[in-house]
Amino acid sequence: MRAGGAHEWAAPGAGALQPFIEDINMFSPQKGHSRSGAMWCPLALVLPIVLRGTPVQLPYVVEAGLDILVDSGASVSYLRRAVLDAGGPVARLAAGAQSVEDTAPLQLPDGCGGILGFDALGAAASVEVDLDAGALRLGEAAPAAAPRRGACVATATAFPGAANPYPCVDVAVYGAAECAVAAIVDTGTPLTIANGALAAAAGLLDDADAAPPATVGVDGATTALRPCRAAGLVVGGAVALAAEAPVLVGDLPQWAQLGVPPGAPACILGLDVLGRRFRLARTAGGGAARPRKKSRAPPAAGPTPPTPGDTFALALY
Repeated sequence: MRAGGAHEWAAPGAGALQPFIEDINMFSPQKGHSRSGAMWCPLALVLPIVLRGTPVQLPYVVEAGLDILVDSGASVSYLRRAVLDAGGPVARLAAGAQSVEDTAPLQLPDGCGGILGFDALGAAASVEVDLDAGALRLGEAAPAAAPRRGACVATATAFPGAANPYPCVDVAVYGAAECAVAAIVDTGTPLTIANGALAAAAGLLDDADAAPPATVGVDGATTALRPCRAAGLVVGGAVALAAEAPVLVGDLPQWAQLGVPPGAPACILGLDVLGRRFRLARTAGGGAARPRKKSRAPPAAGPTPPTPGDTFALALY
């Protein structure tokens, strides 16, 4: 999901940034096959992140000279044919990605090679976004240091209007009252957005000093947003955020598309809440497929996308 308008980021360009993390080969000569027929083995995968946008920035990885948005708020990955045909690490990770050119009304700016969604990001044993180090780490060991801001549990959650699940975490939003909501963990938006039902139930107050922004969806539709402030947010019942947290309020088309009932609260947690470094690690269900020993059955091909009910440890550093 994308937030823009007054906060709109510049259209990502192909750029000439060269990967500074060399070991991004996820294939080795063991049993297992990728979609392209190459031998597959689930190794740790590290991709360089580049930040694009002004004044707010979002994380991208680069493949085939194109920027690909790292977007856990998309349940499905979309890649341009040039990226799919290149067959690089991103294309192999997102083995089930749909072609951008074959998907209407998907609109991506020039230089953007697609969206790396939760179907790919959640297929790894873990996914860590480290904006300060400029790294997207998949399947790597957890950092030695404990998460400074806290940890909680996220769940792959099904929505009536979506074929694939989204990563969600329970959030309590406080204004004049309290409202609980299962919020989508969204690396593809810089700011946290709530719908009108949540703002009304929580009694959020308008932020008269903030300029009204807007959000532009991947279909090109623009939705005006109302700047508000929450007295506080508690993520996963364990991570309390600073008081006077900014929250944008708007009834995004995505809510209806996902099948959120009218009048029900809805929310996406953006990078303003997730922070500069965070990690999702599987705690139950699914995970990257591995060849099974002492079995005549053929091994699973490639990473296994998350399914509803899979749980993840969400650590905020």
